[in-house]
This record gives sequence, structure tokens and C-alpha cells, in this order.
Amino acid sequence: MVINGRPELPEAHNALGMFLNVVPLAVAGLGSSWAELAHAAMAAETRLQPRRWFPQATMVTKFGIPLLNLCFNYTDFPATAAT
Repeated sequence: MVINGRPELPEAHNALGMFLNVVPLAVAGLGSSWAELAHAAMAAETRLQPRRWFPQATMVTKFGIPLLNLCFNYTDFPATAAT
């Protein structure tokens, strides 16, 4: 899962960068409805929040978690009219 890891500091809104981290997330949901799968994914993401800043490189070297073959992050920024 791609997590936004922007620092939670008073002036963090002024910091430049993407602040993204990729962390493994397992969700059991085979045979479930889409709604049940979405609820399970949200619950798993909520449990993951305290570790959202744990670096992926450390996961690989310290715990032997393999690098991901693929990571996809879709972000939709709606177009705005020029002012």
C-alpha cells in the first residue's frame, strides 16, 4: 500500500516532497462482497497507521521482506480553471 507519510508537525504543510512510503498490506477477502472487502481493507489500513513511516528499505534488510515487483499509485488532481 502506498502511504502518505507527511510529517505531522506544525509547519509540515510548507515542506516540499511526495512523502510516500510503500508498506505491505494483507487483506483477507476471497469470497467476500466488494463492500466487505473494502471494509476489511480500511480496517487493515487503520491498523497499519502507527507504522506508516517505517522505511521499506529497512523492511527488506532487517526482516527479509522482498522488494515489490510492482507498485501502482493513482492520484486524481481535478483540473482547475486558471485565475
